[in-house]
Amino acid sequence: MIKFNQLDDINREFSLVDGVYNQEYDSNKTWFWTSQNFGGIVSNISHVTMTINSDIQNTLYYDDISVILYPNCVNVVKLKTQGKKTFDIKLENPFIVNNDSRKLGVKITRLVLDQDVIF
Repeated sequence: MIKFNQLDDINREFSLVDGVYNQEYDSNKTWFWTSQNFGGIVSNISHVTMTINSDIQNTLYYDDISVILYPNCVNVVKLKTQGKKTFDIKLENPFIVNNDSRKLGVKITRLVLDQDVIF
């Protein structure tokens, strides 16, 4: 889970709680694998920008918008969340890995909330 709270007069909040697996990391970076459907809670955040790695060509759906995610590519997706309380993202296809019981979605390698870099 990812949880961000800004405790001031703006009171911004972000939680990526649905369809996200545990944090993974190596000595240089951190990332999260998602499932085919993932989402969370937002409050007073205009945009969520994610850098996404997809091991297969896939289509990401958010609201009534879709974008193609390409493998071997740094895919940057900026979601408009202004005025929303929750957000849901769906992927057309799961990513199946041999000897892994999970049906994966994509790997989130960077997360920015408005101008705040979370990782």
